[in-house]
Amino acid sequence: MYSSGSFLTCFAVIDGTKYLPICIFKGKQLPRGEVIPKGVICWFQDKGWMTSDSMKNYIDFLFKIRMSENLSKEPAMMLYGHLKENVKVKFKQHNFQLAIISTGLTSVCQLLDVLINKPFKDNLQKEWHEWMYKGGSGVTEGGNLKKARISKVCGWVKRSWGSNYF
Repeated sequence: MYSSGSFLTCFAVIDGTKYLPICIFKGKQLPRGEVIPKGVICWFQDKGWMTSDSMKNYIDFLFKIRMSENLSKEPAMMLYGHLKENVKVKFKQHNFQLAIISTGLTSVCQLLDVLINKPFKDNLQKEWHEWMYKGGSGVTEGGNLKKARISKVCGWVKRSWGSNYF
């Protein structure tokens, strides 16, 4: 997962397959006039967080994909740092083996960070830098930078996730 403070990106690699990334933005719904590019899923949560409810929705989402690919009976493993019991139950209901990453042990799972998270974050940062170099969205009356449109951020995520670098 990648969090910038104003949105969170969640993605999964199961059985070597890269599934669509999900961007979780602050708010309740997509602002008028915004269009999300195909290949990215956009969810909203009041604070832009991956809550227990969001995680359960994500598990359901992955399970539906696995069902459509006829893999729902096959075991799958998910590495995650979430310990809430209701989320653990949801994983088990959908035949996911949960491997919990305990606090302070991220280095044990360094391979995921190096091979997936780092290239994704680097690509996403390149997209942002290029956008800023071209002028971004301008500035507010107070002189602060305007934030990027949701559709723009989703495009960055799509290209970064689709990159052949990982």
